[in-house]
Amino acid sequence: MKCPHCGKEIADYSRFCEHCGGRVEQTNPPVQAPKKKRGLKLLWRILGVLVSLIVCFGIVALVIEEMKKWHGMPLYVILCASLLLFSCIVYFSLIRPYCRHKTNIVVATSILALNVIFDVAWFNMAVYTSATPIVPEIFKPYAVKVNIPKSITQINDRDFWYCRGLREINVEDGNYVYSSQDGVLYNKDKTTLIVCPRSKRGSVAIPNSVTEIMDRAFSDCFRLTSVTIPNSVRRIGDYAFGWCTSLTNVIISNSISNIREGVFFSCSAMKSVTIPNSVSSIGSLSFCGCMELTSVTIPNSVTAIGDQAFSDCYSLSSVTIPSSVTYIGNAAFKNCYSLTSVTIPSTVTSIGENAFKDVPQIIYNGPASDAPWGAKDHLFEESFEAVAE
Repeated sequence: MKCPHCGKEIADYSRFCEHCGGRVEQTNPPVQAPKKKRGLKLLWRILGVLVSLIVCFGIVALVIEEMKKWHGMPLYVILCASLLLFSCIVYFSLIRPYCRHKTNIVVATSILALNVIFDVAWFNMAVYTSATPIVPEIFKPYAVKVNIPKSITQINDRDFWYCRGLREINVEDGNYVYSSQDGVLYNKDKTTLIVCPRSKRGSVAIPNSVTEIMDRAFSDCFRLTSVTIPNSVRRIGDYAFGWCTSLTNVIISNSISNIREGVFFSCSAMKSVTIPNSVSSIGSLSFCGCMELTSVTIPNSVTAIGDQAFSDCYSLSSVTIPSSVTYIGNAAFKNCYSLTSVTIPSTVTSIGENAFKDVPQIIYNGPASDAPWGAKDHLFEESFEAVAE
């Protein structure tokens, strides 16, 4: 400080100037705030670590219960995962004091532990067993990409159900059971298409080596717009393309002999479909709910049309039933409101209940009884007629 009389530097808080002897007014020294006790802060952090560990192991127990596979996991994997969790919590809570407020320590470390558990459960797929799903149920809504290691040799058919955000499935080189192409899962030789990711966009061209499409392989692929099925495919599984609500065009292989149950169920955007001459039967619910389908030509090779095969096709205005057909199932054309008239060949000997409900006019001269098979239940009952040829 300086003397107010001579202006020379003097010692802080001096009462008299040592140079001129002038009296200096006494000033009180600033009051220093008491130092915080480090022990209390450290105690809160240790307490936060302990509470976080309890929360973490609770979450681990939940993950173990959901995954149902940890009982067969090697002991060293569990120890490594636990050590990783403990190391991260200790580091972020004690070594790196990034939480200034003690009340945030527990929350921050718990969130960190949850992220670590997610990573351990997600990337540690080498310990997968055939009795449990490759994607745990709690992670299915969030899965975007799945990498299948070469150690996995068996995948359940439900492993990818409800993974609506899944865009890509990749198989590690060296896996002798499975392979992938363009994010789609196949068997090793690419003769069987197993599953397409639910969030696959655009079109899919199936390789010529494929002979079989598994049940529900494309089920619920709501962003898929077009599929080309090569002539090498001989079998399409049940509900293979069910609920593909953006699918507008499908070309069916000439090698298909049967269109199985629900193959194109609820493909609400499908406008056209070509049924090849190789098909002998159209299964139940195969085109049910295809609301944009306007016309369909059934080839002369078809002998049976299953229950509800074309029901709820609201835009279907034209259908040709060939003389080769002998059986039409229950509600086969029910609720086809745009269908004004249907000609049934006399070769049809069996027609199910409500097969043509809400169809105004039916032309038929065959032996089947109970005409007109639900048409008379329409609101405008007086406008219907069953006309003999």
